[in-house]
Amino acid sequence: MKNYECIADDNGLEITFASRYENIEKATDDTILLLAKQHFEINQFDLKVVLQEVLGNAIRHGNGDDVNKRVFYKILVLNNQIEFEIKDEGEGFDPAECSESKENALTPHGMGLFIIKSLGFEIDYCNHKKILKLRKTINNN
Repeated sequence: MKNYECIADDNGLEITFASRYENIEKATDDTILLLAKQHFEINQFDLKVVLQEVLGNAIRHGNGDDVNKRVFYKILVLNNQIEFEIKDEGEGFDPAECSESKENALTPHGMGLFIIKSLGFEIDYCNHKKILKLRKTINNN
């Protein structure tokens, strides 16, 4: 298995990587380059926070920190909308068990979905909650 593979086309990227945290930075950098090439404006700090959260959760919770398991990450850019799709080799998760409110702000886990939504991303769960999709409408130059 390759540690990191990125395939690009005119509308997006398809990235597959081993469950190693250093690959999150590579995926984030590739995403930022794609968006710059497409002339899309998005707050890079917000993007880094979101990708750190969802890709880190795929590694930690989905794949149990098993470096032999992979994370599958797609980004699609169409018109003024960007869509992210994240899949791991885990069993899926129950979003009802995750906090989507600031009431549990002092708990060590569960704030990721709240943060992602507060940054303007829509969240969908697909394929029996094994795939996480994020969408955001962004400004185009």
